[in-house]
Amino acid sequence: MKKLLILLLLTSSGFAFGAAANCTPVQTAVINITSSGDTTVVAANGDKQVIVWQFFMVNNHATNDTNVTLKDGASTSQSGAYLLKANGGSQTAICTGVPWAVTSKGNAFIINSSAAASLQGELYWSFQ
Repeated sequence: MKKLLILLLLTSSGFAFGAAANCTPVQTAVINITSSGDTTVVAANGDKQVIVWQFFMVNNHATNDTNVTLKDGASTSQSGAYLLKANGGSQTAICTGVPWAVTSKGNAFIINSSAAASLQGELYWSFQ
């Protein structure tokens, strides 16, 4: 009963996915990755940083598990590997007011997949 009450309080106070404070203004980007290696999700923009506030990814590939890594440009990892199992393995990172990744100025935000997969999802981000 206590767990249910806490969940209801968090949801009613604006901490549901997509509604947390300090995440605006945000833009959205579609995640659609079908090959292994680096995929640019948010292109670089001059001298601005990409701030990643939240994301959701699911692996819809029938047989291939994949490890997904968030990257600052082509060379700097921003996270450890998230294992997404085949047939629906997913990762949800809700907005907490603290970014999940921040690129260096002038770098793109990239997602690296260790295997050919079928990753779909959505990313919430902003420039700074």
